[in-house]
Amino acid sequence: MKDYIYVDTDLATSYFAQINQGMIEKVLSNNTTKDESTRHDGTESTKEGGASAAGIVSGKYTKKDLEKFSQAFMKSSSETVENVLHDHLIDVLIDNINPKKGNKFEEGDFILSKGNIKTFDFKSVKNGVSESVFKSIFNIVPETIEIKEQIAVLKKKKQKTREEINLLKNLEKQTDLSMIKNLGGFFQVLDDLFPNTILIKVGDTISLCNNDNFRFLPATLSPVNTSTREVTVLGKVVSIVHPGDRNMPSEPLELMSKANIVMPEIILNTLGIKKDGDYNVRPIAIYFE
Repeated sequence: MKDYIYVDTDLATSYFAQINQGMIEKVLSNNTTKDESTRHDGTESTKEGGASAAGIVSGKYTKKDLEKFSQAFMKSSSETVENVLHDHLIDVLIDNINPKKGNKFEEGDFILSKGNIKTFDFKSVKNGVSESVFKSIFNIVPETIEIKEQIAVLKKKKQKTREEINLLKNLEKQTDLSMIKNLGGFFQVLDDLFPNTILIKVGDTISLCNNDNFRFLPATLSPVNTSTREVTVLGKVVSIVHPGDRNMPSEPLELMSKANIVMPEIILNTLGIKKDGDYNVRPIAIYFE
């Protein structure tokens, strides 16, 4: 049983179709057809009714209410079935491509790599490590409120002793948010470099994952980082990290064309997220087993 964290169904379908000379696009009717089959005229009838076998609570309801419920239920059922089909497609694709396992790969290899997971969601970090957030925290933490009161008292004194001057400086350092502001700016740069993307590191693999393909909400990924369970990455090796990836070109034209490629490599290497020999992977699926 697989507990999916991330699934790129479009990519999985593309690879499967290329291997099998085609792919059944959908097995079930689409939502538009289902909507049309449940819509009737615009008449509205009201009825005092009891509970039904479908679990509708007894009380006053209208024909339109029931129609809306029917449409929503069919949409939900359709989406659930499609997810099941996509999940099974991953198993079928693994059987078809016979991916490499272990920790030694070449560029272009389909791989199944296992290891502990680390997620890097720069947008969430940017929003969490912001000056406004820390100001809000400082305004409700009792210790910080007390420090601010002490600062206010000391500032009102026209003549201060040396000890009071030193105390005032120390207290102001404790409430100084300039470093937080700088951090916020740094994470803003990272968010700009990796828009709508969460980085996932599993073993020696680095995957750039589109936010739209996650089965987990970004806010719920934090506990995944602390899990001791191994995660499996199914994907294709795009490239292997080399020192030359971080060489900034000297020619102006080359600099303009490659700066946006080199800068992320320099930053990720400096932060210790990437190292030489790691594998840049285009992820198809990431999951617990």
